[in-house]
Amino acid sequence: MSFVSLSNAKGKQMRHISMPVPALLLAVLFLWASPQGAPGQDEAVKKTRLNVLYQAYQAFEISNGKPAKEVDELALAKEDVRLLKAWLNLDELGLSLADANKEDLKKMVMVYEKQALKEGGMVMFYDGSVKTLSAADLKKLVGKKDK
Repeated sequence: MSFVSLSNAKGKQMRHISMPVPALLLAVLFLWASPQGAPGQDEAVKKTRLNVLYQAYQAFEISNGKPAKEVDELALAKEDVRLLKAWLNLDELGLSLADANKEDLKKMVMVYEKQALKEGGMVMFYDGSVKTLSAADLKKLVGKKDK
C-alpha cells in the first residue's frame, strides 16, 4: 500500500503524515468537490462525487461481506451523506457487487439525480459507470411510472 509523506521545499521532512494514498485522494476529492449543495454543480464535480460514493460502497461490501442498504452505512462524513441525500435518489442501494454477473451490473441503476425521472439527469450504474439519461430511458431502467 502506498503512503504519503509531506516535506518542505529543501527536502527536509517537516512532518510525517502516514495515510494510504487512496484514502487521501478520497478525502481531497470530497473537500475539493464540496460546494454548498449538489444541485447546480458542474458535471466533473458530480462525477467525482459519484465516484467517491461508488468506492465507499465497494469498500463497505468488501469489509462487511454484504452490500450497504443505505448511504448512512458508508464511511462518508455526515455532511457528505446529507448532500448526497439531497441530490440523489438512493433507493436502489443494496445489490451485491461480488455476487452479481458483471454484465448485469452495467445495466442496473445504483443511484440517480432526484430530478432525473422528470427531466433526465445523471445516473450511476452498479459497475461504477455514469451516464446522463433522458427521463424516459431512466424510467425504463428503474420501472417507475409518471406521477
